[in-house]
Amino acid sequence: MSMAEHYHFHKDCKYFPECTEELVRNQGHEVIKFTCPAGGVGHYYKGDLHTIKWDCAAFEPYQEELKL
Repeated sequence: MSMAEHYHFHKDCKYFPECTEELVRNQGHEVIKFTCPAGGVGHYYKGDLHTIKWDCAAFEPYQEELKL
């Protein structure tokens, strides 16, 4: 499997509309608690959540054209 097949933007996932975001404090830092019904919970810095690419075993593209 190529490196590109491991990365995606989470906004490209069909589960994204059901996900929730909550601002929380974690070890003295304000972070976003991102909860996905398919992928569980992750904590991200505010500037990272919608900009970084990340790997998720539950990722399914919301449309056919996004499949790698």
